[in-house]
Amino acid sequence: MLLELWNKGVLWDKLLGVHYLTLTSVQYRNEAGPGKWLQIDQELETRNGQTVGTSRPTGHSVLVDVRFELPYDAQGANAEELQEKLQALNRLIEIVSFFFFSHYFDFQSISQFIRKEICTNLNSKEKQLW
Repeated sequence: MLLELWNKGVLWDKLLGVHYLTLTSVQYRNEAGPGKWLQIDQELETRNGQTVGTSRPTGHSVLVDVRFELPYDAQGANAEELQEKLQALNRLIEIVSFFFFSHYFDFQSISQFIRKEICTNLNSKEKQLW
């Protein structure tokens, strides 16, 4: 996700800077958190056409509270179950990203590790599916 900080003008708006935030770093929660100060930079860093970060600090910072919320109609046990599944999915994404970026391609070890991580976080009924 790309956060942009703009200065609104009468005729033109001016881009003050950007901050690149990976979606895998965004947590699932329904309540507001304390927020986090993010440094705003001038330039995007890209590799092979993919944005990987930003560079050249502008001196500006912005306080953000970024989170994924559960759907409004999820309640009680359903909300807790959905929360667990989303957290397991988030961990899965982090694991796959780690193995991908570390160039470790032992797929059997990866799949066993992923199954273990997911199964430890889901209830016994869902374990049977794996």
